[in-house]
Amino acid sequence: MSHPPRGHKRHLRFFRMKTSSALRSARGESRAPWLVIGALVVAAAIIALDYLACVASLHYRQDDYYAYAKEYQQHCTLFHGPVFILILSCVAWLWSIFHSAHDEIVAASAVGILLVIATLAHYTRALWKETVQLGEKADDNAAQQARDTQAALAHARTSADAAALNAEIAQKSLYLLQRPYVVRSRTVDCGVELFVHGKDDATIGCTFVNEGMTPAILVELYLDMKLVPAGDLPPVIDPGAVFGEMHPPSRLIARDSPERFDVQIAKHVRQMEVRSAVINGKGSLFLYGFMRYRDIFGKQYRHGFCGRYDGRKNDFDIHGGGEYNYSEDDAADRMPPMSPANVNETPAWRPVSALRNRRA
Repeated sequence: MSHPPRGHKRHLRFFRMKTSSALRSARGESRAPWLVIGALVVAAAIIALDYLACVASLHYRQDDYYAYAKEYQQHCTLFHGPVFILILSCVAWLWSIFHSAHDEIVAASAVGILLVIATLAHYTRALWKETVQLGEKADDNAAQQARDTQAALAHARTSADAAALNAEIAQKSLYLLQRPYVVRSRTVDCGVELFVHGKDDATIGCTFVNEGMTPAILVELYLDMKLVPAGDLPPVIDPGAVFGEMHPPSRLIARDSPERFDVQIAKHVRQMEVRSAVINGKGSLFLYGFMRYRDIFGKQYRHGFCGRYDGRKNDFDIHGGGEYNYSEDDAADRMPPMSPANVNETPAWRPVSALRNRRA
């Protein structure tokens, strides 16, 4: 069962107090006419009773008042009956006591003043206690409100962090769904057998496929072939220390459209060594390297690949661990500095204005 908050209880208590005070004031205003009417009725009843007592005493000829009324007929009037005489006698008696007992009245007044002072002290003490309690409650309410405010701020901060995290996750999810993913595919027209049988210009068609949603902008492709003893792996390539073939930004790898890059076998290994290793099974031929590419958002990636030649399939199967086969983020500052020789050997992208100036 849920309980209302403290602030709601305070507002409800204040509303009840205001309502009860309004009701009391309304009741006091409505009682005043009735009190006046009641006083008039009581006065009329006393006058009537006094007149009836006067008439009865004269009729029945009894009481001391009869002699008084018989001697003074004019006394038996509306306001000179026995009741008024009794009231006036009491007032006269009290007045005589007031004049004769001055010391007693002073003592009684002192006692009354002491009682009044004691009563005022009692109510003042009660009021002070209530004030102290109200002050403590106010301090507690202020502290509770401060804690509630801090808790609300903490919840708001948590909500804002959660919203920012959700926005970041949504942005990253959208980015990861839209970014390109380039991987090495199977080789096409693998000429290793032709190369072993004496074809010097045999090539290997190494293909790459973009599995992502957006095109990949090719930046650099490094391809190498190594012949190592059987069971060994080629040396790991350090992308920060070697250069591959650079490409202009116009070289794109579209989605699900294989891009072929031919590799001249004779530029990397010797024909006699490959023939001996493949025929006798004493060595392993590797085709490996890395590719740098960017997405349309300007972020750069690097894909490493490594394949070992399988003579039965006449193809290169994926081989090696994560230091050879990987896909990770890259940056331009992680590329090695280009030497003048490399700049002359590799095509570099130039703006259209620069090309026009060069032609002119």
